Amino acid sequence: ITKYNVLTKNIREMIDLSVAAYNIFVNDEMVCSLESQEAADNTLNTLKKTYQTKPEVKVDFACDVKVEKGYVSQSQLRNVEQAVKLLAQDKQAVKNYTVQDKDTLWSISVQQGLNVESILTLNPGMSDSILPGQIIKLSAAQPTLPVKTIEKVVYEENVAFEVNAIENADAYLGNREVIEQGQTGKQQVEAEVTKINGKEIQKNVLQTAMITPPKAQTEKVGIKPVPTRTGSGSFIRPSYGNVSSRFGRRWGNTHTGLDLAGPIGSPVEASDGGIVQSASYEGGFGRLIKINHENGFVTYYAHLSSIDVKQGQRVIKGQNIGKVGNSGNSTGPHLHFEVRKDGTPVDPEKYLGR
Repeated sequence: ITKYNVLTKNIREMIDLSVAAYNIFVNDEMVCSLESQEAADNTLNTLKKTYQTKPEVKVDFACDVKVEKGYVSQSQLRNVEQAVKLLAQDKQAVKNYTVQDKDTLWSISVQQGLNVESILTLNPGMSDSILPGQIIKLSAAQPTLPVKTIEKVVYEENVAFEVNAIENADAYLGNREVIEQGQTGKQQVEAEVTKINGKEIQKNVLQTAMITPPKAQTEKVGIKPVPTRTGSGSFIRPSYGNVSSRFGRRWGNTHTGLDLAGPIGSPVEASDGGIVQSASYEGGFGRLIKINHENGFVTYYAHLSSIDVKQGQRVIKGQNIGKVGNSGNSTGPHLHFEVRKDGTPVDPEKYLGR
């Protein structure tokens, strides 16, 4: 036979008695219940003290919090430690997201730290195809009871230097040459920092004091229009030497290019923009550069003393690519220049300056 006190205990365990409690509400939602007003107050104060890192830090709750007396089942009562843990933990909340241009469910899931299946579950009937402006529901972790702290802080930060630009008509757009190096400055900043549960959400600068002023940097900035890096169909003279032999019949054969005499080492420029098709020693041409202008034209630069570009390199019209020489089958220092259209040599002088 079961003893009376054991029977009474068993009955009480089966019947969850309703008891008086002090309930903590966050934004009108009951979160936890404690047995006394003192326990409820201790819970809220303990949570605040977690963020009271310094005496001067202002601590308050970032939402509506209240304690109300009521009745709950005995099993719902929590001690202070359990209640603090409940209030400090994150909870999942639903937020709305407006779909942006080029958004996909995959990109949104990566950005928000969710998986696609979770998004589809929160949005019944939604397909994989989403449109800009469409509003979808997302799950987000939020503090059960957000604690706001406001603290004045003092720190040092770098101050960027200004750049004084001097126009350089001899350099191409985008080209910048530092004439006098700038120096980063340093200043002291006093600011008021607001945090929610330890995460900074706002910083208001109260005042600054310069420690070391920055020194401006001076740069020469190119303003010359950049020639095209692809063929324009208009060619410039690649070397300024005198014409020593023209295109056409010569010594019983066809001379396929234009010879420009000049001292060894004189600069050779790309006649038009394009890509270096080859740059190597090639038989009677000697050191030879071929530039494909990607419009049916290829130009040859032969008998060079040096090659200053590489195969596959993209060059602009007027760029130095090599130097006049006397390599290969050559009767003296000069540049042999060819223009080939669709693989056939044509008279370069008919295309120069076009």
